[in-house]
Amino acid sequence: MTTKTAPRKPTIVTATPVAPTPVVESVVAPTPVDLDSLIAQQRAINEQVKAAKAAMPTKSKLERVIERQANQPDLWLRRKLLLRVVERAKAGQDATEAVDAVLALYRSGLLEALIPATEEDHATN
Repeated sequence: MTTKTAPRKPTIVTATPVAPTPVVESVVAPTPVDLDSLIAQQRAINEQVKAAKAAMPTKSKLERVIERQANQPDLWLRRKLLLRVVERAKAGQDATEAVDAVLALYRSGLLEALIPATEEDHATN
């Protein structure tokens, strides 16, 4: 089965005249680069940066560690300690005493583990 299609009409393209853009020569003459002045400017900027860095307050390593730990609390550890304190409180111990007792257990364990570690650090230094 063949179908007949109507012949297409050619599209007429009309050309619009384009006006040529005038060529304008640059009037601004290139400035010569003075390398010495650029180096002097860079040195002055570097000195300003150094002065600004020196004026900034500095934090000790311990202050940075404390700040980082305060901003990122260990939720797992907090939950673990809370469960132990709650268990003691339900058994009849005062909440403040329970907190002190749980922290004392961890404190002694941490100190026992820390002493050999600090001795190794002193031996290697």
